[in-house]
Amino acid sequence: MSPRSFVSTPSAPPPAGHYSQAVKVGGLVQVSGQMGFDPTDFSLAADAFEQTTRTLANVDAILRAAGSQMSEVVMLRVYLASLSDFVEMNEALQPWFPTLKPARTTVQVTLPEDVLVEIDALAVTE
Repeated sequence: MSPRSFVSTPSAPPPAGHYSQAVKVGGLVQVSGQMGFDPTDFSLAADAFEQTTRTLANVDAILRAAGSQMSEVVMLRVYLASLSDFVEMNEALQPWFPTLKPARTTVQVTLPEDVLVEIDALAVTE
């Protein structure tokens, strides 16, 4: 069995519960669900486009701390408070994945108050 390492960086918001920002095992890193909170002041972006952009910046910071990057993402799971925000979310994703498009699942769920988007990611590190 491959050893696991737990990833943490102050460049993304700290976990709000008993979990790690990410877990690295073998050549994979699984980033826990991230939301659009700014890691410096914990403010939340106002709309789905900005929340998606901030969320992906948090995912990116965690991946970099794990020795990976956004171009190595193979799977995204996107959780929306409302599927009516799908177009904004989808537009915000495009600059992060201009040519290599990861697999993706998008579902509507109940999220904490004012949170419109949550995203987790699976990436390779080698």
